[in-house]
Amino acid sequence: MAYITSEQVKAVREAIKKEFPNYKWSITGKDYSSIYIRLMAADFSEEEVSNYDNIFMDFDKLPERLKEVFSKVKEILFRIAPYHNNSDSMTDYFDYAYYYWFSIGKWDKPYVQK
Repeated sequence: MAYITSEQVKAVREAIKKEFPNYKWSITGKDYSSIYIRLMAADFSEEEVSNYDNIFMDFDKLPERLKEVFSKVKEILFRIAPYHNNSDSMTDYFDYAYYYWFSIGKWDKPYVQK
């Protein structure tokens, strides 16, 4: 069963904000099963971020600087809240440590360039 504690979410939030002090983040947990990590403000241009509102697993298509940031964020997340995916879609078995989502901005609050 997917599960991430509020303490783990808080620790991830603090570590990411410490690693990237000049960026504004929204890092929230939902239903003890998911963590949402959103970049809200940074020095990336609108052109760099315009096509990447939801970048869950699409790191390879990101511009190099964004790829570096989100790769580091993912590393921090997995260090604090160890991740596994033992799912097997052939047998309809799903076993995730938790669900995670990366995005730039929110549906109701867009990304802002600093």
